[in-house]
Amino acid sequence: MRIALISDIHGNRVALETVLRAIEQDAPDGIVCLGDIAAMGPDPGGALDLLQSLACPVIMGNADTELFTDPDILVSKIENPIVRDLILWTQEQLDDRRRDFVASFLPTLELDLGSGVRLLCFHGSPRSNTEIIAAETDLDALREAIDGSTATLL
Repeated sequence: MRIALISDIHGNRVALETVLRAIEQDAPDGIVCLGDIAAMGPDPGGALDLLQSLACPVIMGNADTELFTDPDILVSKIENPIVRDLILWTQEQLDDRRRDFVASFLPTLELDLGSGVRLLCFHGSPRSNTEIIAAETDLDALREAIDGSTATLL
């Protein structure tokens, strides 16, 4: 099974359309979105609507979670005024239908790709969508972050 992974759309519907056209040429068996769909881009509603039309699994990203954070908490939590204002603006752009769609996003998803291969999909790490696993993450920290996963691919 071939799965296309997309992520970090950040409200850019035009870019998402472009990526989907490229994915269509490869004809994967499915698409999984790894989160951060609406916040901080020019068309959060359009990006959400297009993604919802795909009916693919979507993982909850950290920026998706922030769409449900109380504005007063965001103001005190996020120091960068540009980022803070973009998240607040995105919150204002979403109607109840779109909020319900974002609320339906999954924390993680494990897929059987066949031939004994399992894929664990997440945003950040399997433990938290705010935990960063980077190239320079040391091996002990990496083992701790993925502890308990039996997936072949992460």
